[in-house]
Amino acid sequence: LSGFFGRLLTHHEFGGALADNPVLARTLTLIVSLILVLATGALCWPGRFSEDLFILEAGLVIVTTHLITPTGWFHHMALAFLAFAVAWQSASNRERAFVLIAYALINMQGLFWHQLVGHTLLLSLGTYGLLILWGVLAWQITEHRRRIRKNQRGDALASQ
Repeated sequence: LSGFFGRLLTHHEFGGALADNPVLARTLTLIVSLILVLATGALCWPGRFSEDLFILEAGLVIVTTHLITPTGWFHHMALAFLAFAVAWQSASNRERAFVLIAYALINMQGLFWHQLVGHTLLLSLGTYGLLILWGVLAWQITEHRRRIRKNQRGDALASQ
């Protein structure tokens, strides 16, 4: 996020910026980072323990950490592969399409960033990929919790 808003809102040698406002770039980075941390905290708030849910939550925390860290290099994405594996294992076919798109975006930026110089919005393909992966994992956690609640209601009705 820091790199995304930095490239978008400050002059840099790799492409054009919308403005030269480093204060706005830092402020937006902090606000969006705070929103992601709070949303991740809310999604991972302790409830009824489920091993599947714990693995999804760990993947979400990994992705959030990558998004809010001020700097990151392509080799740092090796840890994000765990989040990809978790998302893939729990995904429907539609969700798997999003996981593949996220994976492709991160790898395109990592492998071809020299060719993207001059195209500021394309220099953030990795950020877009991480945000997509964050969304998939958040969706999976939400759906998993919904199924747990539904099963609990069914168990409560059956015991009455």
